Amino acid sequence: MRDLTKTLVLCDVDNTLLTVQSGIPSCNKAVIRLFQKMGGRFTLATGRTPPSVKAALDGIQLNAPAVCCGGSVLYDFEMDAPLSAHYLNREQAEWALFDLMKKFPEAGVEVMANGGQIYMIRSSWFTEYHLHNEKIGCEYAPVFSLPQDWEKVLFAADPKTIDQMREYARADKYGTDIEFIATNTTYFEIMPKGVSKTSGMQELCDLYGLQQADTVMIGDYFNDLDLLRAAGTGVAVANAPREVKMAADVVTTCRCCDGAVGEYLYAMLKECGV
Repeated sequence: MRDLTKTLVLCDVDNTLLTVQSGIPSCNKAVIRLFQKMGGRFTLATGRTPPSVKAALDGIQLNAPAVCCGGSVLYDFEMDAPLSAHYLNREQAEWALFDLMKKFPEAGVEVMANGGQIYMIRSSWFTEYHLHNEKIGCEYAPVFSLPQDWEKVLFAADPKTIDQMREYARADKYGTDIEFIATNTTYFEIMPKGVSKTSGMQELCDLYGLQQADTVMIGDYFNDLDLLRAAGTGVAVANAPREVKMAADVVTTCRCCDGAVGEYLYAMLKECGV
Protein backbone atom coordinates (compact mmCIF):
# COMPACT_ATOMS: atom_id res chain seq x y z
CA MET A 1 0.00 0.00 0.00
CA ARG A 2 1.26 3.49 -0.90
CA ASP A 3 2.44 5.68 1.98
CA LEU A 4 0.73 9.01 1.31
CA THR A 5 3.17 10.88 3.57
CA LYS A 6 5.93 9.87 1.14
CA THR A 7 3.95 10.64 -2.01
CA LEU A 8 4.65 13.70 -4.14
CA VAL A 9 2.12 14.53 -6.86
CA LEU A 10 3.16 16.95 -9.58
CA CYS A 11 0.42 18.22 -11.86
CA ASP A 12 0.48 20.16 -15.10
CA VAL A 13 -1.78 23.23 -15.16
CA ASP A 14 -3.32 23.98 -18.55
CA ASN A 15 -5.71 21.32 -19.86
CA THR A 16 -4.79 19.07 -16.93
CA LEU A 17 -5.70 20.81 -13.67
CA LEU A 18 -7.80 23.50 -15.34
CA THR A 19 -9.03 25.04 -18.55
CA VAL A 20 -8.82 28.77 -19.12
CA GLN A 21 -12.52 28.79 -19.95
CA SER A 22 -13.80 26.97 -16.86
CA GLY A 23 -11.01 27.22 -14.28
CA ILE A 24 -10.38 24.41 -11.77
CA PRO A 25 -13.26 21.94 -11.40
CA SER A 26 -14.66 21.94 -7.86
CA CYS A 27 -14.11 18.18 -7.53
CA ASN A 28 -10.38 18.70 -8.17
CA LYS A 29 -10.21 21.26 -5.38
CA ALA A 30 -12.03 19.03 -2.90
CA VAL A 31 -9.96 15.91 -3.55
CA ILE A 32 -6.65 17.81 -3.58
CA ARG A 33 -7.47 19.20 -0.12
CA LEU A 34 -8.36 15.71 1.13
CA PHE A 35 -5.16 14.25 -0.33
CA GLN A 36 -3.11 16.92 1.44
CA LYS A 37 -5.04 16.42 4.70
CA MET A 38 -4.08 12.73 4.59
CA GLY A 39 -0.39 13.66 4.33
CA GLY A 40 0.26 13.80 0.59
CA ARG A 41 2.23 16.56 -1.10
CA PHE A 42 0.58 18.22 -4.10
CA THR A 43 2.24 20.77 -6.35
CA LEU A 44 2.46 21.89 -9.96
CA ALA A 45 4.91 21.32 -12.81
CA THR A 46 4.19 23.91 -15.47
CA GLY A 47 5.59 26.23 -18.08
CA ARG A 48 3.77 29.10 -16.38
CA THR A 49 5.61 31.79 -14.44
CA PRO A 50 5.13 32.13 -10.65
CA PRO A 51 2.77 35.14 -11.02
CA SER A 52 0.69 33.18 -13.54
CA VAL A 53 0.54 30.14 -11.24
CA LYS A 54 -0.53 32.34 -8.33
CA ALA A 55 -3.34 33.81 -10.44
CA ALA A 56 -4.56 30.31 -11.37
CA LEU A 57 -4.58 28.63 -7.93
CA ASP A 58 -8.12 29.76 -7.08
CA GLY A 59 -7.93 28.81 -3.42
CA ILE A 60 -5.74 25.71 -3.75
CA GLN A 61 -2.79 25.70 -1.35
CA LEU A 62 0.32 23.96 -2.67
CA ASN A 63 2.18 22.12 0.09
CA ALA A 64 5.39 21.70 -1.90
CA PRO A 65 7.32 24.16 -4.08
CA ALA A 66 6.12 24.39 -7.69
CA VAL A 67 8.18 23.67 -10.78
CA CYS A 68 7.64 26.84 -12.84
CA CYS A 69 8.87 28.17 -16.20
CA GLY A 70 9.24 24.60 -17.46
CA GLY A 71 11.78 23.78 -14.73
CA SER A 72 13.82 26.99 -14.75
CA VAL A 73 12.35 28.19 -11.44
CA LEU A 74 11.48 26.20 -8.32
CA TYR A 75 9.10 28.47 -6.42
CA ASP A 76 7.84 28.18 -2.84
CA PHE A 77 4.43 29.86 -2.65
CA GLU A 78 4.26 29.55 1.14
CA MET A 79 7.44 31.64 1.39
CA ASP A 80 6.53 33.56 -1.80
CA ALA A 81 10.11 33.22 -2.99
CA PRO A 82 12.14 31.16 -5.47
CA LEU A 83 14.20 28.30 -4.04
CA SER A 84 16.32 27.93 -7.17
CA ALA A 85 16.61 29.30 -10.69
CA HIS A 86 18.41 28.20 -13.85
CA TYR A 87 19.31 30.64 -16.59
CA LEU A 88 19.90 30.62 -20.33
CA ASN A 89 23.29 31.22 -21.86
CA ARG A 90 22.52 34.83 -22.81
CA GLU A 91 24.73 34.95 -25.89
CA GLN A 92 23.31 31.75 -27.39
CA ALA A 93 19.74 32.64 -26.45
CA GLU A 94 20.00 36.08 -28.08
CA TRP A 95 21.48 34.56 -31.24
CA ALA A 96 18.58 32.10 -31.48
CA LEU A 97 16.00 34.76 -30.59
CA PHE A 98 17.11 37.22 -33.27
CA ASP A 99 17.46 34.51 -35.92
CA LEU A 100 13.97 33.13 -35.22
CA MET A 101 12.45 36.62 -35.07
CA LYS A 102 13.87 37.37 -38.52
CA LYS A 103 12.86 34.01 -39.99
CA PHE A 104 9.33 34.10 -38.51
CA PRO A 105 8.21 37.74 -38.36
CA GLU A 106 4.62 36.74 -37.55
CA ALA A 107 5.58 35.15 -34.22
CA GLY A 108 5.20 37.06 -30.98
CA VAL A 109 8.11 36.89 -28.54
CA GLU A 110 8.27 36.98 -24.73
CA VAL A 111 11.29 36.67 -22.44
CA MET A 112 10.90 35.43 -18.87
CA ALA A 113 13.49 36.89 -16.47
CA ASN A 114 13.80 38.04 -12.85
CA GLY A 115 11.89 35.11 -11.38
CA GLY A 116 9.30 34.86 -14.14
CA GLN A 117 8.63 38.51 -14.99
CA ILE A 118 7.44 38.66 -18.61
CA TYR A 119 9.10 41.07 -20.99
CA MET A 120 7.30 41.53 -24.32
CA ILE A 121 9.78 41.78 -27.17
CA ARG A 122 7.28 41.56 -30.02
CA SER A 123 3.55 41.43 -29.56
CA SER A 124 1.12 39.34 -31.59
CA TRP A 125 -2.45 38.15 -31.27
CA PHE A 126 -1.11 34.97 -29.67
CA THR A 127 0.97 36.76 -27.03
CA GLU A 128 -1.97 38.98 -26.11
CA TYR A 129 -4.16 35.88 -25.85
CA HIS A 130 -1.49 34.29 -23.61
CA LEU A 131 -1.47 37.25 -21.22
CA HIS A 132 -5.26 37.49 -21.19
CA ASN A 133 -5.76 33.80 -20.46
CA GLU A 134 -3.22 33.68 -17.66
CA LYS A 135 -4.40 37.00 -16.18
CA ILE A 136 -0.90 38.44 -16.02
CA GLY A 137 0.82 41.61 -17.14
CA CYS A 138 4.09 42.29 -18.90
CA GLU A 139 6.65 44.97 -19.56
CA TYR A 140 7.24 45.99 -23.18
CA ALA A 141 10.98 46.29 -23.68
CA PRO A 142 13.72 45.93 -26.31
CA VAL A 143 16.17 43.08 -25.85
CA PHE A 144 19.14 45.29 -24.97
CA SER A 145 17.30 46.67 -21.92
CA LEU A 146 16.43 43.31 -20.36
CA PRO A 147 17.94 41.91 -17.14
CA GLN A 148 20.98 39.68 -17.62
CA ASP A 149 19.44 36.43 -16.37
CA TRP A 150 16.74 34.87 -18.57
CA GLU A 151 14.77 31.80 -17.50
CA LYS A 152 13.29 31.10 -20.94
CA VAL A 153 12.13 32.62 -24.22
CA LEU A 154 8.64 31.96 -25.57
CA PHE A 155 7.48 32.32 -29.18
CA ALA A 156 3.71 32.41 -29.73
CA ALA A 157 2.19 31.84 -33.16
CA ASP A 158 -0.31 29.76 -35.12
CA PRO A 159 0.20 25.96 -35.18
CA LYS A 160 1.61 25.92 -38.71
CA THR A 161 4.28 28.48 -37.82
CA ILE A 162 5.15 26.60 -34.62
CA ASP A 163 5.64 23.40 -36.65
CA GLN A 164 7.92 25.30 -39.03
CA MET A 165 9.91 26.67 -36.11
CA ARG A 166 10.35 23.15 -34.72
CA GLU A 167 11.75 22.04 -38.05
CA TYR A 168 14.01 25.06 -38.44
CA ALA A 169 15.48 25.49 -34.96
CA ARG A 170 18.35 23.23 -33.96
CA ALA A 171 20.17 23.85 -30.70
CA ASP A 172 23.59 22.99 -32.15
CA LYS A 173 23.14 25.84 -34.61
CA TYR A 174 23.40 28.35 -31.77
CA GLY A 175 25.51 26.55 -29.16
CA THR A 176 25.40 23.67 -26.72
CA ASP A 177 23.80 25.36 -23.69
CA ILE A 178 20.24 25.83 -24.96
CA GLU A 179 17.48 23.60 -26.27
CA PHE A 180 14.05 24.00 -27.84
CA ILE A 181 10.65 22.61 -26.90
CA ALA A 182 7.11 23.06 -28.21
CA THR A 183 4.93 23.30 -25.11
CA ASN A 184 1.62 23.27 -26.99
CA THR A 185 0.36 23.87 -30.51
CA THR A 186 0.93 27.63 -30.30
CA TYR A 187 4.04 27.98 -28.07
CA PHE A 188 7.69 27.26 -28.86
CA GLU A 189 10.34 27.87 -26.19
CA ILE A 190 14.08 28.25 -25.70
CA MET A 191 15.20 26.61 -22.45
CA PRO A 192 18.53 26.12 -20.65
CA LYS A 193 20.09 22.80 -21.64
CA GLY A 194 19.14 20.00 -19.26
CA VAL A 195 16.48 22.04 -17.49
CA SER A 196 12.95 20.63 -17.62
CA LYS A 197 9.99 19.63 -15.53
CA THR A 198 11.85 16.38 -14.87
CA SER A 199 14.91 18.16 -13.47
CA GLY A 200 12.55 20.19 -11.30
CA MET A 201 11.00 16.98 -9.97
CA GLN A 202 14.45 15.70 -9.08
CA GLU A 203 15.14 18.90 -7.14
CA LEU A 204 11.97 18.29 -5.14
CA CYS A 205 12.92 14.66 -4.50
CA ASP A 206 16.29 15.82 -3.19
CA LEU A 207 14.59 18.44 -1.02
CA TYR A 208 12.26 15.92 0.64
CA GLY A 209 14.50 12.85 0.59
CA LEU A 210 12.19 11.00 -1.81
CA GLN A 211 12.86 8.58 -4.65
CA GLN A 212 11.39 9.09 -8.11
CA ALA A 213 9.32 5.97 -7.38
CA ASP A 214 7.49 8.05 -4.75
CA THR A 215 6.28 10.57 -7.34
CA VAL A 216 3.18 10.88 -9.51
CA MET A 217 2.96 13.12 -12.57
CA ILE A 218 -0.39 14.10 -14.10
CA GLY A 219 -0.15 15.71 -17.54
CA ASP A 220 -1.69 16.12 -20.96
CA TYR A 221 0.84 17.15 -23.61
CA PHE A 222 4.12 16.32 -25.31
CA ASN A 223 6.17 18.53 -22.98
CA ASP A 224 4.97 16.28 -20.13
CA LEU A 225 6.27 13.09 -21.76
CA ASP A 226 9.69 12.94 -20.10
CA LEU A 227 8.22 13.55 -16.66
CA LEU A 228 5.41 11.04 -17.21
CA ARG A 229 8.08 8.45 -17.99
CA ALA A 230 10.42 9.47 -15.16
CA ALA A 231 7.82 9.62 -12.38
CA GLY A 232 6.95 6.58 -10.32
CA THR A 233 3.45 6.76 -11.81
CA GLY A 234 2.64 8.70 -14.98
CA VAL A 235 -1.00 9.72 -15.39
CA ALA A 236 -2.43 11.09 -18.64
CA VAL A 237 -5.80 12.84 -18.67
CA ALA A 238 -8.44 11.64 -21.12
CA ASN A 239 -8.02 14.68 -23.40
CA ALA A 240 -4.28 14.00 -23.94
CA PRO A 241 -2.99 13.04 -27.41
CA ARG A 242 -2.64 9.33 -28.14
CA GLU A 243 1.17 9.40 -27.86
CA VAL A 244 0.96 10.89 -24.37
CA LYS A 245 -1.59 8.31 -23.25
CA MET A 246 0.66 5.51 -24.53
CA ALA A 247 3.55 6.81 -22.39
CA ALA A 248 1.44 6.90 -19.21
CA ASP A 249 0.87 4.16 -16.63
CA VAL A 250 -2.70 5.34 -16.05
CA VAL A 251 -5.20 7.18 -18.26
CA THR A 252 -8.18 8.85 -16.59
CA THR A 253 -11.71 8.35 -17.86
CA CYS A 254 -12.48 12.04 -17.21
CA ARG A 255 -11.26 14.91 -19.31
CA CYS A 256 -9.57 17.89 -17.67
CA CYS A 257 -12.75 19.95 -17.55
CA ASP A 258 -14.66 17.10 -15.88
CA GLY A 259 -12.19 16.63 -13.01
CA ALA A 260 -9.52 14.23 -14.24
CA VAL A 261 -7.08 15.17 -11.46
CA GLY A 262 -9.70 14.59 -8.80
CA GLU A 263 -10.61 11.25 -10.38
CA TYR A 264 -7.06 9.94 -10.11
CA LEU A 265 -6.37 11.28 -6.62
CA TYR A 266 -9.66 9.87 -5.32
CA ALA A 267 -8.79 6.43 -6.73
CA MET A 268 -5.38 6.64 -5.01
CA LEU A 269 -7.00 7.55 -1.70
CA LYS A 270 -9.43 4.64 -1.97
CA GLU A 271 -6.52 2.25 -2.59
CA CYS A 272 -4.96 3.56 0.63
CA GLY A 273 -8.13 2.86 2.56
CA VAL A 274 -9.20 6.47 3.00
